[in-house]
Amino acid sequence: MKTVPLSEEKRMRIIGRIDRIDKVEKDGSTYLKILDYKSGNNQFDPVSLYYGTQLQLAVYLHAALILERQQKEQRGESGEVIPSAILYYHMQDPFVERSQEQMSDEMIEAQRMDAMRMDGLVNEQEECIAMLDASFDSHSDVIPVERKKSGGYTSASKVADSDQFEVISNYVEQKMVNLAAEILSGRKAVDPYERGGRSACTYCEFASLCKYDEKIPGYQKRELDSMTKEEAMQNMRKAIE
Repeated sequence: MKTVPLSEEKRMRIIGRIDRIDKVEKDGSTYLKILDYKSGNNQFDPVSLYYGTQLQLAVYLHAALILERQQKEQRGESGEVIPSAILYYHMQDPFVERSQEQMSDEMIEAQRMDAMRMDGLVNEQEECIAMLDASFDSHSDVIPVERKKSGGYTSASKVADSDQFEVISNYVEQKMVNLAAEILSGRKAVDPYERGGRSACTYCEFASLCKYDEKIPGYQKRELDSMTKEEAMQNMRKAIE
């Protein structure tokens, strides 16, 4: 449980359970990995995080960092608490379709491992990468990281530095406070978002109660602006500054 002040009189309590936290203590620093088990094919998207439509992993990260730092302070320890990764673990055993008539067992296993690879965001520090996948060379079967021949990470890699992780952690708290303030102010407009052909109504379980209908005058979705992942990070940084 985490308590977030909204004003002098009002507090917001966030209650939940993180599926899994892995922790490593090394040279006085603490490295944290957050895992969220999913049955679907969830993918981490900084743009969705910026708009507040995908907050769960970032909320877990923020809560874990705050808690660990408080505990280290109480123990009189001064080492850093470093986020290593926030990841979705897909709870499924994927089927592999034969793309060729003759596929070796090694080829099938390689495709199966690729389908099971976790998605999320990984700290680009070499030390963090080594902790997350000890056998990593140029391609990881475990985390969404690939290395170019020149030595850097490919554009498909989902990596961030420690400063960007801090931006995400601080931004998600600000976003939660803003959302809570809107609820307390009585905001109740029916204005579901739409982005890239998908909207808040796509998988909504309460459509029969909401009665949202674009045939009714005044009912329309608010379209979210498109942006790159880099622009989303820049906007989050601006928001907390």
